[in-house]
Amino acid sequence: AEYMGLTPAQQVNDDVAIKMLDASLNIIMEMSNTAIPQDQYISSLSGTAKDKTNAIVRGLNSLGLNSHNLDANMPSESLIYITLTILFQRIAHPSISNIINIPKLSSNTTNETKKTIPSSSDSIEVWEDRWTSAINHYKKWVARFLYVNWDSYDKNSVILRKYLSPPPVTIEQLLKWARDNMESGVDDEAIRSLEEVLTRQPSANFLSEAHYLMGRIKHRQGKGEEALQSYSLAIQYAPMNPLYHRWKGDLYQYVLNDYDEAMKSYNSSIKLGQNDPDAYNNRGELYRKLKDLTHAMEDFESAIHLKSNHVKALNNLKTVRTELMNEQKQKAEAAIKEALSKLPTISFDTNKYNLDSEDVASLNAVADIMKKYNLIRLRVVGETVNPNKIDLANNRSLACIGYLVNKGVDRTRLEALGRHAKQKATVFEPID
Repeated sequence: AEYMGLTPAQQVNDDVAIKMLDASLNIIMEMSNTAIPQDQYISSLSGTAKDKTNAIVRGLNSLGLNSHNLDANMPSESLIYITLTILFQRIAHPSISNIINIPKLSSNTTNETKKTIPSSSDSIEVWEDRWTSAINHYKKWVARFLYVNWDSYDKNSVILRKYLSPPPVTIEQLLKWARDNMESGVDDEAIRSLEEVLTRQPSANFLSEAHYLMGRIKHRQGKGEEALQSYSLAIQYAPMNPLYHRWKGDLYQYVLNDYDEAMKSYNSSIKLGQNDPDAYNNRGELYRKLKDLTHAMEDFESAIHLKSNHVKALNNLKTVRTELMNEQKQKAEAAIKEALSKLPTISFDTNKYNLDSEDVASLNAVADIMKKYNLIRLRVVGETVNPNKIDLANNRSLACIGYLVNKGVDRTRLEALGRHAKQKATVFEPID
């Protein structure tokens, strides 16, 4: 359309169709000068659109490019789409020539034909239908080149499929098409290929892959129960495939919210094949949801060991380490608080600061607590009922500190204080 000088607003008319059909005739004859009998070729150049189409059909069949149900009664605009498809496949994808074993075009014809397609390969966005035996499947290329009006694509693709039926294909090809279309997001085409596979009653390995791919599509579409059924069938036919178990675990965790079944599936996947970083990462995410941060951290580390640049696992590991530190800090603070509530009081005889056996037992308990929780710092307060005997209170404090240091408590964690009080005892106060 660009070559003919059309603007997007213009409709392709019969005059343009005739010119494009003539271009196809010339290209076919250059591919092989016997593809169309000379008398038919010459007469078709001056003939009607129907004459030209009949010659093109004969030439395509002769070259091994199956024309299927192409006929001269098709709308002229549909003939243009087919012609453009031929040109695109023949010129823009030279590798196709090797597949179908057709001689390359001369440089002159190649250059002339390239004028009908965008010069930059980045701008070539084409829908290629399933009619050529070289490619044999329907790929998603956006229809800028195929038709001048983008809004008309849906109508035009229907016209193409009406007249062009796909050639016979193998189960392997169907599964490849299904996978390619699934990864490109063309779910309808992928499902159509998979349904064709299933109707052929293939062997178990083909059945398992077909059900697995169907599960992936239903999974992405949020159809949890349908996806679960497909994954289960895939595992039924290939129970030792770790990938199927992992995707089933993902479905249970992220769609169905069944954490018990998700854990079973992840465990099976990792047991069957311990080289899938996604299985470890996703099980780690499940452990995190279950508040098992230690096992979550271990799984994220395993994922990173298998794939050092696993972005999700790296981010998850950073997050869970922070959460684990906070959790441990909270547990430690709670334990320290409980331990401090159990600190004993040391009682002394009047005017005395020596320790008896009962005092020693109490101080042993204090030493055990401080060695268990190294964040604890204590103020040891010696008390006396006589305000004139603060020195006695200080000595009582120091006597307790001396014993604790001898038991292995760091002196810097202890602070001595003597004071007047209503009792003659020594108490322990936490230092913030």
